[in-house]
Amino acid sequence: MVRGTVARLLVFVLGVVLFVIGWWRAATSGDIDLWFIAWLALGVVATVLVTLVWIRWNRRIYRRKGPRRATADPGPLPARDQLGRPVIVVAGSLEAHATRLTLVDDVVEICPDGAQ
Repeated sequence: MVRGTVARLLVFVLGVVLFVIGWWRAATSGDIDLWFIAWLALGVVATVLVTLVWIRWNRRIYRRKGPRRATADPGPLPARDQLGRPVIVVAGSLEAHATRLTLVDDVVEICPDGAQ
C-alpha cells in the first residue's frame, strides 16, 4: 500500500516538474527545440507504459479473484451534514435522475430536480 502511494506521488511530482519546465522554456525562449520535443515524447511514452502496466495489474487481479460480486453498502443517509445542519430528504429524490441540494433556514433539503 505504501509502495503504491509513493509511486503515484513520484509520478505526480515528475509530471508537475516536466509541466513547469515545459512552460518555463516556452515562456522564456519562444522557440521549441528537438530536446523539448524528445522530452514530450518521453512523457507520452511513459504515460502509455504506466497505463498499460496498470491495466495488466488489474487484469491479473481479475483473473485471480474473478469479477466483483458485490459493492460496499453505503449505509443510511446521515441525519446531519458535516457542519451539523439537519438534512431532509424529500420523497422521490433518491429515485430521481437528478437532485438539487438547497439550504433553507440552515436546513439542507435534497429534492428531485424541478421539485420545490
